[in-house]
Amino acid sequence: MGIRQNAAYYRRVAAKLTDWGWDDYLDWWPGWATRTNSSTVTMPQAVTVHHTGGAATATSYLVNPRDRPQLRVLANVHIDVLERRIRFICAGGASHGGYTHQACYQRVLAGTAPLDRDLDPGADSRTFSINRRTVGIEIDGAGGAKEWDEWTYRAAVATAAACQLAGGWPLGDAPRVGAHKEHTRRKPGDPFAPMGRFRRDVLDCLKSPWGPPGARPDFVLGDRVLSKDGNDRGPDVAALIDLLRALGHDLRPDDEFGPATQGAVIAFQREHGLTPDGVVRLATVLAMRLALTKPGTNDVADTGAIDQQAGVPLELVEVAPRRRFRFGQANLRAERFGGLADDTPRRGEYLRDQMKCSVYALCEVPEASREAIRAVLGARRWKLFCVGYACVLWDSHKWQHSGCRTVDFGTAGVHGAVRVTLRDRQGSGLALDVISMHVRPSAVTDLGGKLEDVAAGMQLYRRGVPTMVGGDFNTGKSFSVLEPLGFRRSTRHVDTVNAVGDQRLDAVFGQGLKVSGQELLDPGSLSDHKVWVVKAALSG
Repeated sequence: MGIRQNAAYYRRVAAKLTDWGWDDYLDWWPGWATRTNSSTVTMPQAVTVHHTGGAATATSYLVNPRDRPQLRVLANVHIDVLERRIRFICAGGASHGGYTHQACYQRVLAGTAPLDRDLDPGADSRTFSINRRTVGIEIDGAGGAKEWDEWTYRAAVATAAACQLAGGWPLGDAPRVGAHKEHTRRKPGDPFAPMGRFRRDVLDCLKSPWGPPGARPDFVLGDRVLSKDGNDRGPDVAALIDLLRALGHDLRPDDEFGPATQGAVIAFQREHGLTPDGVVRLATVLAMRLALTKPGTNDVADTGAIDQQAGVPLELVEVAPRRRFRFGQANLRAERFGGLADDTPRRGEYLRDQMKCSVYALCEVPEASREAIRAVLGARRWKLFCVGYACVLWDSHKWQHSGCRTVDFGTAGVHGAVRVTLRDRQGSGLALDVISMHVRPSAVTDLGGKLEDVAAGMQLYRRGVPTMVGGDFNTGKSFSVLEPLGFRRSTRHVDTVNAVGDQRLDAVFGQGLKVSGQELLDPGSLSDHKVWVVKAALSG
């Protein structure tokens, strides 16, 4: 029961962070809930804060340190600065501290750690370790006064505060938070942050919770393919250049992918056995992060016996990552589902038993219908964002969302478009945008108005990001708006049964991904409202 209790504890930590507005930043590494380095699993009683020793440390290294394989896993939580993630990676014991000075741990546990300075550790014990007793939070940062930016610091403070609350730990004069440098003399600058101030800020967060400092950037490095002649500007380009600078390339800080950046990318790719084409796909980003990850010290493991690690750590492979998935599109007003506002389980059962997808673009689903669907599929597991009667619905065990944007078409919350960004949780790290669109019908507007709606909805499209667009377009002319943007049909161009005017079946369009199959379900005789299942694949 130990590992299950610990996993429940970390879920409570995430629930607190969600309440404080961090839900777009939370992530769960495959195998986290059963991963441990020790045969003995105990509930953590305090927090230990670290820096990773790298400006963009790879999570795959923390769960599989190749230079110290006996340690198995190096943290419980990784605050990933490059991807803007608070990532849970281990519910059991993690080898983040080694043997340490027990008296400092006792002060942290008693809530008497100083609020005006760091603790000063004595000699390491030969038997005592903080590994299983504390939550190890590794935070990207190579040291120095500018080790952490505002987002990183706030994420670290909020996570430490959430750990305090989730554990129900008694609060003394100080929270139960220490740093690696406070438990052992081996780590004098880990982290650089003054821990007295850090503990004061955790107390402040407990009184008035700290949320993230603004919205997550539209693009983080790895979301899209970058190159000098393609996607060449943005915050992800700036992050790429910072990463190349950290790797030793002589570049000035910038957010534009110019010739010098291209040359640095090609040099890196050539040195690391990648195709030297100057195009930055996910495989190149992963290789850069792994190359920047600094090897660890000779810290020793906890005194408990090391078990076989549960879960399969992600390895950097030379082939591009790939993610196959099933995508469903449906207008669910049709009479076969009971009408517009019906809240019976029929819609959810149809999605679960007939369509069997992990991502859906749905239309004609008001709130009662949406909740009835989620009740069947599992409300805790299935998440959605909506605008009016259109929504994107996804399996959160397979996809992690990182924000949404909407456009309302001005019909009192009925018609509009919603875009959700999803990142694969199954190991590839790949991301895609999903846009669900519900265009106004002929009873409300003419063909020109419908095409204006489609154009307005496609303002949500982010150039260079793999995207699927599905919905009720109310016109067969919609592709004339999407085709110039580089979209291809993911479903056939099929007439409606009654073929009135320019109506066509509801459709799916794709850009930047491969479609391997499509299936038209339940065609019946219900005008233009059919159901599509598309088999698709993302590649890095």
